[in-house]
Amino acid sequence: MTAELDRLSELTDKIYVHLDMDVLDPVEVMGHDNKVPNGPSSEQLAAHFEMIFSRYPKASGIGFATIPSEDEGGLSLAAVNRMIVGAVKGVQARSTGR
Repeated sequence: MTAELDRLSELTDKIYVHLDMDVLDPVEVMGHDNKVPNGPSSEQLAAHFEMIFSRYPKASGIGFATIPSEDEGGLSLAAVNRMIVGAVKGVQARSTGR
């Protein structure tokens, strides 16, 4: 992943990070019609997003697609929120130099 981000940093002015929710652990996207077995957790991806947004200043946007409309217990929305918090922590670390 870092090799690709290094490559993109050389080629472009901005990097947009996109995630289709169906890649997550099926427990977090139970309402999704296209679940993928053994997907990463939102906690794992939040840590990746924190790293991306702290180490790559050109990372400037993040988006989430295919958020299930049926979300009993709000698990999918909570997963999105965790990942956004990871990205925000990364931006904050970038701006404070941590």
